Amino acid sequence: MTITIDNLQIDSQVSDITNAIFPYRGKNLEFKGISSHNHLIPESAPIGVFMSGGQSQVILVDEDDTKYEAYVYYYNKHEGPRMFILQTLEIERKDLYHKEKSK
Repeated sequence: MTITIDNLQIDSQVSDITNAIFPYRGKNLEFKGISSHNHLIPESAPIGVFMSGGQSQVILVDEDDTKYEAYVYYYNKHEGPRMFILQTLEIERKDLYHKEKSK
């Protein structure tokens, strides 16, 4: 089962996405890589993205090595590093019943 959470607006102000850490429900989600998928990227994005930033679908991991697909957009801030915004998060829930049954 996949759970998708929209409109999170979790930010990380760093110079590069590889250094971004997004706090989510008591865990720190860190950049693992660029996703080969793009289904979470919306057709429209905030104006700042078009003027001085970009958007990506990325893979994030937490301390337990749980993987998340995420839509992140970013823009340059004139007073500091880039602002990365975690907008949408997709979590793949493992089928615990199937896991127990196969033991």
